[in-house]
Amino acid sequence: MLSFKRLLLIAVAAVLVVTASACAEDERIQFAEGPWQSHMFHNQIAKFIVEEGYGEEVEINEALATPTVVQGLRDGDLDVNLEMWKDNVADYYDDLDEGYYEEIATNFDDNSQGLFIPEYLQERHEDLQSIHDLPDYAHLFEDYRIPDWDPEEDPGLIVLATSDYFATQFYENKFELEEYSDVAEAFDYQIVDNTAALNESLEDAYVNEEPWVGYHWEPTWPLATFDMVLLEDDEHEYDPETGHGQLPRQPVTVTVTAGFDEDYPELYDFFSNYETSAELTMDGLEYMAEDKDADEAALEWLDMHRDLWTEWVPEDVAEDVETALDAELE
Repeated sequence: MLSFKRLLLIAVAAVLVVTASACAEDERIQFAEGPWQSHMFHNQIAKFIVEEGYGEEVEINEALATPTVVQGLRDGDLDVNLEMWKDNVADYYDDLDEGYYEEIATNFDDNSQGLFIPEYLQERHEDLQSIHDLPDYAHLFEDYRIPDWDPEEDPGLIVLATSDYFATQFYENKFELEEYSDVAEAFDYQIVDNTAALNESLEDAYVNEEPWVGYHWEPTWPLATFDMVLLEDDEHEYDPETGHGQLPRQPVTVTVTAGFDEDYPELYDFFSNYETSAELTMDGLEYMAEDKDADEAALEWLDMHRDLWTEWVPEDVAEDVETALDAELE
């Protein structure tokens, strides 16, 4: 499993189970939803189009951990997952071969991840371009955990994600490599308790225009809101076990349960056309950062990107959706 969302919130899987009986009792389209904002946002876009354009009712199954989503698709308890971070799923390609579920589109695959710094910091220090440049600037990155931190003697601080993110282990491995010994000597790193703590650390630094370096990824609301720069890395081929190279971009796919094409052929065609980008997704997350709920952000996004989503559906469906959208925006 080669992604930063590795087995996110496993504990949730023990208590949030999608039951087959619930699906049998009604004909609602069952959407999977993980506990992150981009998934919530995309679900609201698709929900509006499905309900207003195709006349089908949608049920969103919230806060599901990745293993629960996968099992739900295998069992047919879930119909659609608009954000399958497939590198999180060890058996993904085996499942496709077995026909448990089907990958029918790529939602986005242009999402960067790695160590970021604020753009204002690079503007002040133009030579700070790569991870290998960090030791020259370690004195800028205060480690708030050290009382009376001394920039001349104490190491700087790199903020990493939670311990269950693959990227955290990747960077721990990287800093043990001989070619990164100067970084390891000049910096310590902090593993945060949760994503909220990571975002809070970045936001606190950013609003005060203070130095910050740490792991983050797209699409997320901080990278949609703040001007950040991804630090360059070495030119080694990416090796997830050793920490060599740059963390890759992650294809995020649209998957449907087996038989969905037969049960809902028109919706199958719609979801097969569902394709956005990290940048387009972050447009929506920027709306959500303005204290808007996912459904409100989806309406604004649908209004702003009519030329895009109307190409996903037949003309008569697009007309029905636009009529409903205009009514909601009045």
